[in-house]
Order: sequence, then C-alpha cells, then structure tokens
Amino acid sequence: MILLNKMNTTQPGIISFDSKDIGFWGNYDVIRNIKFKNKLLRKNKLSNSKIKTGVIFLGGGHKAVFLSGFALALQEFKLTKAIDFCLGISTGALAGYYFVGRRPKLGSSLIEDSVKRKLIYPKRYKIMDSEQIEKIIEKEKPINSSILKTSRTKLLIGLTDKKGDGFFIDASKVENPIKYVMASLSHPLVTAGIIPDISGQRLVDGCIGNPLPIEYAIKLGLTDILVVMTQPLTKDSEWFTLYGNSLVEKICKQLFYFNLGLSLRRRIHDYSKRYRNEKRYFTGEVQPPRGVRLAAIFPKNDFIDTFSTNKKLLQEAQRATKVFTEELFNKA
Repeated sequence: MILLNKMNTTQPGIISFDSKDIGFWGNYDVIRNIKFKNKLLRKNKLSNSKIKTGVIFLGGGHKAVFLSGFALALQEFKLTKAIDFCLGISTGALAGYYFVGRRPKLGSSLIEDSVKRKLIYPKRYKIMDSEQIEKIIEKEKPINSSILKTSRTKLLIGLTDKKGDGFFIDASKVENPIKYVMASLSHPLVTAGIIPDISGQRLVDGCIGNPLPIEYAIKLGLTDILVVMTQPLTKDSEWFTLYGNSLVEKICKQLFYFNLGLSLRRRIHDYSKRYRNEKRYFTGEVQPPRGVRLAAIFPKNDFIDTFSTNKKLLQEAQRATKVFTEELFNKA
C-alpha cells in the first residue's frame, strides 16, 4: 500500500522538493525488463522482441517537469532505445517529442522559457500562447526531425477529434510532427476556444479523448508499461475544470466551453469519469492481462499546479524525479 508523505518543507511556509517526494507503484519487473531489453539490444539478440516496452507521458502544463526529469535519467542511462513506444498526451506529447528526439534537456528548458515569457499564464484571456510556443520549438529549440523518422522508439501522439474521440498518430509517419504535438497541447479552454486545423481535420488536446491510455497501451501488445504521472496516484484529474482562480478566467472558460460542439463538450464533461475508469488498474479493481506488467512513477504531493511559476520548485521537482528514476534503475 502506498502512503503519501506530508509536504517537505525546509522552513514554515517554504516548500521544497526532493527524491523522497516521488513514488513508485506496481510491478518492479517493468524496470528490470527495460534494462534487460537494453542489454539484449546491445548484443543484437532477437529475443528482445519478446519484451515490448512502453512509457506513457501524461499532461499537466508546467507539471511536465516530472516527465523531463524521467527523460533526462533515461538518456543518462542510455536506455531510450530500450523503449519501444512513447505515448504522449498534451504536454506529455511535447515531452515525448524531445525524449524520442534525444534532446530532453532542450525540452526541459522550454518549461523555463514558459515561466519566464508567460507562455502559459492563467491571468490572460488566452491562457496559452500556442503560436509563440510553436515558434520556439521550430526556431529556437529544434530537434533533428530525421531522428523521429528513424528512431526505434516510436512516438505516438495522443489527439482528440472534433467529436471528442481519442486516437494516436505515429510521429514518424507524418510530415510535420510539431503540428500534431501542438494540437495535442491545445485545450480549447486555454487557447481561447481556438481549435487547430491540420489538413482539414480539427484536433484538440489529447487528454480529452485519452485521459489515461493504459488500455490502449495494452492493445498495442506491450508487455511492460510504465506510466509517468504528473500528479499523485490517488488524485482524480481535474485539469478540465470550467472554473478558475479569478472571475475573468471562469467567465472566459464558460464562453469557450459553450462555443464547442455538443459531443466535444460531453467528452470534456465526463473526462474525470473516464480517467477514474482507467485508474482502476492502480487500485487493483482491474488486473492487466496475463503477461502484461504495469508500473507508475508519480509525485507524492500536489503542490505544483498546472500553471506554477515557482522556478525554484519546478527545478527541484525535475531534479527530484531524475534522481528518483536513477535510483530506481540502479537497484534493478
């Protein structure tokens, strides 16, 4: 049974974050098998195909620092190639883009830029400046796009269509994966109701249609699935709330919401219910199929929110996740 720790404070009212604030749940063989698969790949042994590994990167705005910390640790351990599939939704798609593109450090610096330049800022009509974020990815923090095409690790970007149905696309098979990453980031409640259009297809935030894609990962045929969370395991996701910290934010979100199609509104409305349904794997109410192993890395406390601007805390959370992941794989 996992117990959540109290907040780790250095002084009253001052919050800090270290590796003790990160937790692990599930089958430890997932970690062992990622390392074992890496060993088999180095020796060019065909038996590595019996182990099919995947990581799931969830969304959460600036809470993506947890994803960055994990990605940095795997790169340092040279384990990226041991991952067959990286499923990324919302900011998880962006973290996955840099993870599979072998530039997780560059991706982590984008969060710092977001805080500094207020790219995600809740006290603004358009909370997320998607145009500026896309420009930074393309011009200031690019990756070698050929890596996504040739990498043995496949990046699957989670998306939602205008009806609210979720699906994934393989980044190696599209002309401009950045467009799809940006669509996966674009929740209409934070983009002032703007819905990206890619080749005539209107797409929005991947979290709406794919809240916690464990069942999708199982259907892919993965044997070892590691979910990298951006919130405590016991918490129900509330990312798509229609409310806010101010009256202006609340009014704007309500206007954007009711301007959407009915089917998409329904999917946003029942998001938490669908998230809880998948989370039953964590509570033990649902067991994965025989031969499938499931694990999760997660923050034990929830004092970093989606729009956090505390640079020190964000850096500590990233470092804590990196250290925890390194310790986890060192023990395997």
